Amino acid sequence: MTGLRELCRVTFAVEAIHEVGEGPLGRRIVGVARDGHWTGDRLNGSQLGPGGDWLVLDSQGRGTVDARSLLATTDGALVYVSYAGRLDWRTGRLRCSFLFETESAEYAWLNTTQGVGLGRIGRDQVSYQVWELTDD
Repeated sequence: MTGLRELCRVTFAVEAIHEVGEGPLGRRIVGVARDGHWTGDRLNGSQLGPGGDWLVLDSQGRGTVDARSLLATTDGALVYVSYAGRLDWRTGRLRCSFLFETESAEYAWLNTTQGVGLGRIGRDQVSYQVWELTDD
């Protein structure tokens, strides 16, 4: 049976939003995120350096998210995180899938983890609740 296990909560400070403008795929926006914090029972740490969100919106304010972040766990492991999904710019709601990559033996389980998250984007902050898909 498939289920969800809570993985972590994530918050990022929005440092800058760059409006690229209208292109062939829609309105392109690039957001720079800093001060990310990952908090959970099995995954805790802070964002290392800036992260980014590349957004494309349609004329209704709905669009896609393509984001990256580098997580430094509290015990020193590095975890590359990529996530993508859908957003509604009008309501600030996000729905994303998360993938993780690390060479850390302690966090090797993340390399096969599929995360799913619900989030909110605001002017100054982006936040997510992330769950791990399970088959037990």
